[in-house]
Amino acid sequence: MKYDVAILRRAREDIDGILEWLTTRSPQGARHWHDAYISAYTELRRSADMFPPSPYSRRLGIRVRCFPFGTSQGNTYQIFYAIDEDMMQVRILRVQSPGQRPLRRKDLL
Repeated sequence: MKYDVAILRRAREDIDGILEWLTTRSPQGARHWHDAYISAYTELRRSADMFPPSPYSRRLGIRVRCFPFGTSQGNTYQIFYAIDEDMMQVRILRVQSPGQRPLRRKDLL
């Protein structure tokens, strides 16, 4: 099944922030991260339903799924997303770096 993917504003800000931070430290690392993100994004288009709802869902009050993706350096990032089955759309809500605090409901609004 193929989904349309919408990257919400806060997720876009997360992506831009991660890339900016990585670029200042390692332009090559930023390229590797971007490649890993694009691979994850592509996988979401094909099979977003492969991950079950996250344990965050209950606390956040919405059905959120988490797609962990890694970089060649061994760091794991997370794409938090929701699926609208009626519209066949994935909405990327947030993208988190390793070590960030757990999401709160206000982080998604």
